[in-house]
Amino acid sequence: MLTKKLRLLFTPWNLLILIILLLAFVLRIYRIESLLDFHYDQGRDALVLWDLWHKGKLFLIGPVTGLEGVFLGPFYYYLIAPFYLIGQGNPVIPSMFLSLLTVIALYILYLIGKEIGGKSTGLIALVIGSFSNSLIFSNRWLSNPTPIFLTSILIFYLMVLIIKRPKYFYWYLIYFLAGVSLHFEMASAVFYLPIILIFTLWKKPKLKIFLISSLFLFLTFVPQIMFNFKHDNILVKNILNQVGKNTTELNIEKRIKEIWITTKLIF
Repeated sequence: MLTKKLRLLFTPWNLLILIILLLAFVLRIYRIESLLDFHYDQGRDALVLWDLWHKGKLFLIGPVTGLEGVFLGPFYYYLIAPFYLIGQGNPVIPSMFLSLLTVIALYILYLIGKEIGGKSTGLIALVIGSFSNSLIFSNRWLSNPTPIFLTSILIFYLMVLIIKRPKYFYWYLIYFLAGVSLHFEMASAVFYLPIILIFTLWKKPKLKIFLISSLFLFLTFVPQIMFNFKHDNILVKNILNQVGKNTTELNIEKRIKEIWITTKLIF
């Protein structure tokens, strides 16, 4: 019985997918100990995690955003913290972990292609993602935006599943992952919210499902809300100070233009 299950699991097709994923991982960690970029942001993160493991200093916020005085959530720090501990402070270990997350994302990309157009479509998507030069280099980056590659693809995959085989807990995961993405990078993830809202209006889940999903989204903001109230409303004040500044407006305009250009290239 076990042998039969193994034969079904290790088919030539599945072995091909596994080999591509292994090659993708190797390309993302090849000579990482020599080529890893370690600059101010990486040093800042390492010091925060040093204080966590050696001084017991927990944190309610993560890295700073492009807006002065506005911080991301702390999920990124807690995500890589165990790997800094395992590596005894060596940044190569958490970097390899982040690369592994991107390879998991590539497998989800394969599943998306398989759902939409069959195995061949999934294979084409996997090959392009695995051996894309720009993706390989961005996936080797030890920085908070790197995990958003996985959360983005997961959100899209869950949307595809809702369209084809809807289940209520898919909605919970989508809203939760959108909130988690905002812990990794605000400039891109902030656009997930209107996209998910439009998708919600289109598919019209039951009100109970929508409310519970919104609760999952809200829970991802709890650490920042606690930090804000603990420090005399500092985050809200800093956000309000940034509103109306030309630099903020220009950044938003620039991001919208980039998304519009990308959309035209795709379609």
